[in-house]
Amino acid sequence: MRDEQIPEFIIERKLPRALAELRSEPIWMPFKLVRGRNGKHGKIPRDWRTGGVAYWGKDPSCRVTWGTACRAVERFRLHGVGLVLADGLGAIDLDDCRDPDTRMVDVEALAILKRARACGLYTEISVSGTGYHVLGAAKGSPLNRKVGSFEAYRCCNRFITISGRQVGDATRLVSIDGLIEDLLDRFAPGWDEAPSSTGGCGKPVEVDPHRHDWRDVLRRYRLVGELYDAIVRPASSMPGRRSDLIYKIAATLIEAGATDDEVGACLWACRCFQSKYPGDYDALDREIARIGAKVG
Repeated sequence: MRDEQIPEFIIERKLPRALAELRSEPIWMPFKLVRGRNGKHGKIPRDWRTGGVAYWGKDPSCRVTWGTACRAVERFRLHGVGLVLADGLGAIDLDDCRDPDTRMVDVEALAILKRARACGLYTEISVSGTGYHVLGAAKGSPLNRKVGSFEAYRCCNRFITISGRQVGDATRLVSIDGLIEDLLDRFAPGWDEAPSSTGGCGKPVEVDPHRHDWRDVLRRYRLVGELYDAIVRPASSMPGRRSDLIYKIAATLIEAGATDDEVGACLWACRCFQSKYPGDYDALDREIARIGAKVG
């Protein structure tokens, strides 16, 4: 990777002013882009010490300050940095709403962006250039919800990438609670009364494959002997049988009582899964939901 592929705001160490107050907070991680079969890039958090995949949900030491994360990007030739929306932080993620060539923005997304700007919220163009992130301070209950064209996160330990391509002139982080709740009231009435397991809009909360170390999961459910070889087996040794192996791993874990995040950790580490769905978080969600429905 060439130097110019590392975002300029990392090389120049110029964090947008509105995010400067977060510079010394241990919430940052470097990430690597991995292209999935659908053509989209997954943003995979990396360990700042090794450049390997970060099990940041379980190991808080994977989260570091802004400067440390930036140095890891340069050292391991990664693609950028992001932060964890821990206590006190929230975000709105607008996907696939911007044409990076014409810079045209969808009408619905534009209306949300105008409201965010009126509130003084920090807004930036996403890493892909096809969407926007709106970030702010948050004090409400944890949220991780997808509604229509946007996703709302609050105090939920969600990883979100930062591009530094600011839109607007916000100079500090202001509360995002009001905007999040207004949007959910409009697009998902009754969201605050719905069970948390479905995120209030009929869609399960996204699986976090980085919350657990897959080896620990196998030990916890005494499945090392049964599944270890299946997870580390090269995809080339399973021509035409990757789906069968993925099903076996997920079904065995689900039947043993593993959570979605634990199943996700094992599938994400599985070479056959990564060969079939490289870096594809959506595919991970779909496979776990599909197999869970069959096993259940």
